[in-house]
Amino acid sequence: MSADKTLRRKLKTDTDTPFIMRQKDGERNSIDFMDFRNIKVFEKSKMGVVSSVILKFNEKFSDITKIDFQSISEYESVPCMRHDREPDIKFIRENMQSQKIYIVDKINDEYSSEFCGRLQKILSDEYHIDSEIRKRIVKNSMNLCLIHNAEYYIKKKQKDPHKQYSDTIVQRITFEDFKLLNQQKKPSATIAQALHELLIKADLLDSKITLFDWSAMGINCEISFGIRTEKDKQIHYFFMTVRPDGTFEFDKPEFTFFEENKYSKCIEIFEDNPETIRGVILDEYGNINIIRDTRLVTIPEIFKVRHELENGNTKIKNEVKREELFPSVIDIKYFEINNSKYYFAGVVGKSLDDMSTAVNIRRIDIYEDSEELFSGLLKLMDVGFVRNRQLTVVPFPFKYLREYVKKYGFQII
Repeated sequence: MSADKTLRRKLKTDTDTPFIMRQKDGERNSIDFMDFRNIKVFEKSKMGVVSSVILKFNEKFSDITKIDFQSISEYESVPCMRHDREPDIKFIRENMQSQKIYIVDKINDEYSSEFCGRLQKILSDEYHIDSEIRKRIVKNSMNLCLIHNAEYYIKKKQKDPHKQYSDTIVQRITFEDFKLLNQQKKPSATIAQALHELLIKADLLDSKITLFDWSAMGINCEISFGIRTEKDKQIHYFFMTVRPDGTFEFDKPEFTFFEENKYSKCIEIFEDNPETIRGVILDEYGNINIIRDTRLVTIPEIFKVRHELENGNTKIKNEVKREELFPSVIDIKYFEINNSKYYFAGVVGKSLDDMSTAVNIRRIDIYEDSEELFSGLLKLMDVGFVRNRQLTVVPFPFKYLREYVKKYGFQII
């Protein structure tokens, strides 16, 4: 691309600096995975383009070859709860009973004062939460701390106020990015997400899972969840061990060739091939399951969707059509291909609205002669407090583990 933003071949005589058009770092692709509001927007989405190309290819080369998708007909399906707004408000109210939240204004100007005032009103009106606006963090309490985003502090050459507190619950919200100052009667989903984060951090402080009935899982042994992290160019491993009563503890074992511990095999697994490993799961009997990323995604029934839209039927989100057209992107599915276990966590079946991104498939490797654990943990992804009413892509204890390591400056890799 030339300096005047026109696309053309670079000539030998060109002296201008060439440019390459690419996606901007930190921003998602603007082309939706699939949009099925009508046939026009569907054809502009990725799956619309794919369906069009395949149909034309198969028609032109019908006597020679054919493009098709691999189908999975046998799978375990986990019907998921409907994580919609009203139950979510009830969930927050119940878990924040008698809690007081301090809204901490670290910006302290006219606009931030207005922002905090509106936030305080929403907390009271929508969630029945008592709050108080302060200028400083209140220790041993829940704090929603208003700050600028990182870009602001970089430009101003000021220190980013992301101090960590060992005995205090702090959730930071950024003035520039928080979609609160609008005229909608109902609060933004980002408010609910901020409150969920406070509740998760409260669990971390108390070392007990209270947002989910762990005993209902029927897990009668300790089970650990492990991840690989980095700090100061050094690799570290963290594990969260959950007991049958929902209490938990964190460990950071060091890898050594001379002394084994209960995590040694897990660390060896990470060391051997870390690139695709999303996490490991270990029970107290030594059984290990490995969660691996793959390059596979699920595809809805795009040809049937195209047919419906071409015939003017845009009401394809009802219960019957969801099961017919979108079985590969709704709820949690667990299946087997060539003796390997796979799963995906899609969107909640009863609220099929957003198909902006594809649903990734992950593989579960059973280490050596270990027992298969993962199928008994599928419900740990059917929670609404991690991804704001969406399914989690890994069991939710990994979220607790990620929050814990971030608190001490470790990066997940």
